[in-house]
Amino acid sequence: MSSSQTESTANEEAYNLITRNLQEVLGGDIIRSVLTEGRPLKCYWGTATTGRPHIAYFGPLTKIADFLRAGVEVWTVIH
Repeated sequence: MSSSQTESTANEEAYNLITRNLQEVLGGDIIRSVLTEGRPLKCYWGTATTGRPHIAYFGPLTKIADFLRAGVEVWTVIH
């Protein structure tokens, strides 16, 4: 497998991780473009807890795990 094929496969795997289990993807073409260009992807997730963290945080945290596996730089703020 050539270097460009390997890179293309890695980009496709990263895109699949970023978009899996999502109901809708907006800007998928932009995500693919950034991956192809080799630029770093960055993500921000902020939340304001109204009480003790509970099971409802599991959904966003599993998506954050997908982002991290895909090589996305993730910033989180819990207020």
